[in-house]
Amino acid sequence: MRLPFSTSLSTAALAIAAASPVALQAQDSSETVSIRTAEPEIEVTAERPLREDEVRQGVKDIAHSRRPKEAIPRFIDPLCLTVVGLGAELSERVAQRVRTNAQDAGLELGEPDCTANAVIMVVDRPGVLVDRLRRERPQIFNAAAVRDIRTEINRGLPFVAWNIEGVQSRLARSANEQNSGAIAGSGFLFDDAGANVAQEREYGASRFRASLPRTRSSSFIVFDVRQLENVHLNQLADFATLQLLGSPRRNYDANNLAAASILTLFDGDVLTGPQSLTQLDKAYLRGLYTMPPGTWGSRLETYSKRAYEEIAGAEAAREQAAP
Repeated sequence: MRLPFSTSLSTAALAIAAASPVALQAQDSSETVSIRTAEPEIEVTAERPLREDEVRQGVKDIAHSRRPKEAIPRFIDPLCLTVVGLGAELSERVAQRVRTNAQDAGLELGEPDCTANAVIMVVDRPGVLVDRLRRERPQIFNAAAVRDIRTEINRGLPFVAWNIEGVQSRLARSANEQNSGAIAGSGFLFDDAGANVAQEREYGASRFRASLPRTRSSSFIVFDVRQLENVHLNQLADFATLQLLGSPRRNYDANNLAAASILTLFDGDVLTGPQSLTQLDKAYLRGLYTMPPGTWGSRLETYSKRAYEEIAGAEAAREQAAP
């Protein structure tokens, strides 16, 4: 399907800046880009089984490096996703695939009328949109996010991604329980992002995890539609899944990964590169969401290894059962 640049930007701006009376105007352009939407025709080669050391090293390769006793931020509240910029039908297809990926990883989904805590945007000028959001919705950014976003825009990457993190306490309530007045399903945390950090559970002290785990309260990814030529919707959704739910590295070495990952989607030919989440990606995400919240990052490799064994075993069983 070919998408006009100008349509994408104004659609996303209207949805994300819903509280603003003035929609962001797209630059005049007659250019279009082709995003693949039909069932993939490319023959996907079965992944070879990974050794334990490859799984462990693969997780190190793609996971954001942290101190051994630093907890890895992750969603604790159910995922409530919004996708804008692709039109209603394609946006829902992407959203449904991300939700399925999230469930497979072990993350609960929010109710249909929940307040969005994860947003995927497809626009033709990410820098323009981000600059406007920084002016009008500064609460959805922090210093680290601004630094990373500017670096990605300057490098001309096909996407920018950032998230907001906080610390859970026992008495606070989650964003979706507070009924803060944000626009359900699309408006997101524009009223008071700082007050809407997911906070509702308490965990006891442990040798392996923090008593107050860090939580990801919101996550964003903005794709540059001009750089999505020949990208399939499934690839878009799976790449977004890894960015939204995980904490992937920004400085990974695409040529020296221990195992294949959708993280490298834009580092080569999208037609011959990863077509979906790989077994390593799935194991990484399931490992992350199997760990009790606040578990030290040094434990991720062990949990991911267990997850990989489960995933590989289930796939082997399905192959044996197939006629």
